[in-house]
Amino acid sequence: MDVDASRLRHLANMLNQATGNSSIVDNVLQKANLSRKDVATTSRTVDPQKECHFVREACDALGDPTFGVRAGLSMMRTITDTNFRPIEIRFDHEAKASTKEILRLAEFPVVFGAEKMEIVLSLSSLDLPVPTYDVNPRRHLTELGDRLLQDQPNPNPSLRAKIEGLLASSLPGRLVPADEVASNLGMSRRTFARRLKDDGLSFRGIVDDLRSDLAKTYLKGGFSISEISFYLDYTDQAAFSTGFKRRAGSSPSDFKNSRK
Repeated sequence: MDVDASRLRHLANMLNQATGNSSIVDNVLQKANLSRKDVATTSRTVDPQKECHFVREACDALGDPTFGVRAGLSMMRTITDTNFRPIEIRFDHEAKASTKEILRLAEFPVVFGAEKMEIVLSLSSLDLPVPTYDVNPRRHLTELGDRLLQDQPNPNPSLRAKIEGLLASSLPGRLVPADEVASNLGMSRRTFARRLKDDGLSFRGIVDDLRSDLAKTYLKGGFSISEISFYLDYTDQAAFSTGFKRRAGSSPSDFKNSRK
């Protein structure tokens, strides 16, 4: 399901402030398959995968892997109009090279490699007022929400998004096979194959795309080839290197060195 476009607008504004160059913002939007139209005030929703892609490309453009964390914290502080600080933020992935910088910028405990992503808040933070809140527009916002739901051709996540979610949740170390994915989606293997075909997809293609995308993120984060091979469930490092080069057009080592 798409997410509120105001988040993307906030990210784009932060990137523009950090660079002072609107062409860099345009370039990052383009790499994420987005455009200025997606960050216009008339835009209501955006694909969450494209939003994540924007954050990764922005980190690359700035040479700053902490951009996503800083942007999220900035948005929470903007909403509450306070120097908002959670007790702790937990990520279910490792950060490697950027860990120290993220901890320095956050000014509160950040845990990597946790069981799941969480923001731990104090009870008092739940009572923080939202300065822009006005009880009067509630009826209008409810009506707007109803219209947005009616405008959505399919309020449920796409088949691809569901598959990617199941694959990602099984990592690190194991990628669930097609039969298991089909079962989790309540389909027979035959129905699953037909649904994929109807959407112009293939299970192998989705797996390869996800692996390639995650591998690039891990390489940028300072993970070793052996670690990534394990995390993404390759039989060995050679299989990972071959698969990565086929999708990315360069070896993992060359890709990693090009980012230094």
